[in-house]
Amino acid sequence: MMPLKCYLVVRQLDYQFVSMQLMHIEVDQSPRIEETNRPSVVAFSNGIWSSVYVSAKNKKRLIKLLRVKRKNMKVAKAVLFAVLIYLLVENIITTKLIVDIDLEYPGYEGEIKAKLTQLARKNRKKLLSDQITFRAVGKKSSAHQKAWQTYRKKLMPKKVLSFEEVEKFL
Repeated sequence: MMPLKCYLVVRQLDYQFVSMQLMHIEVDQSPRIEETNRPSVVAFSNGIWSSVYVSAKNKKRLIKLLRVKRKNMKVAKAVLFAVLIYLLVENIITTKLIVDIDLEYPGYEGEIKAKLTQLARKNRKKLLSDQITFRAVGKKSSAHQKAWQTYRKKLMPKKVLSFEEVEKFL
């Protein structure tokens, strides 16, 4: 049997080793934000998973609000997507987090990255643009599966977002 002091040192080293490793997550949505007649789910997955749900009614109101602030509809959708991603990952943001986002809005990756890093800074979290990447996640991805299953009501969303919760981050 291992002495108590030795066991504590080993456990502490195990924790330090685990905490030094990078945490990679994939992010996907289902259905897309611009489909305003249906709710949307944004989910991440990689061993652990989480999802946020926004109703169709709230999406319409949020897009309308963004349209007043910004002229371009595509930028408005990309910004709303970024806000939903931030609300999804805000509790797991560390300098060791790598976020792979599905290519939902090609050409607007810069706006999404900028909004995510701005929100993180504003809320005193460290999320650098180098920690955010974009790639085709694909339908076989666990993030896509979690988003789709949550949308189809086979899984419960971890958080249902109100209009007010999202609005304050726009």
